[in-house]
Amino acid sequence: MKLVIPGKFPTLNEYIQKERSNKFMGAQMKREATNLVTLIAQSKRPKIPYKRVSVQFLWFMKNSRKDPDNIAFAKKFILDGLVNGGVLENDAWINIVGFTDFWFIDSNERTEVIINEENN
Repeated sequence: MKLVIPGKFPTLNEYIQKERSNKFMGAQMKREATNLVTLIAQSKRPKIPYKRVSVQFLWFMKNSRKDPDNIAFAKKFILDGLVNGGVLENDAWINIVGFTDFWFIDSNERTEVIINEENN
């Protein structure tokens, strides 16, 4: 399964800055990012949520100014949205086999998430 999430997510540094200024602003930032993924996930959800998966993240950014680990922090929002949207049963250790990340420069900022169901 492949999901395309338009735009860009908050980075870890942006999230920390919001949390330090006001804890409610950090929570709002997380809620908004998670809700975006939830809406997209609901339109693609399988009949039965995947129990065990590997996840590939393709991060398309305008430039390379932000560090990859700062960008990849958004996995938290994405995985929570996939659970809320009914694509994943859960995002615990037993459900997530592993991640891979790839970064690309593209004027059309987006994140593509490829979910591969794994056998037990």
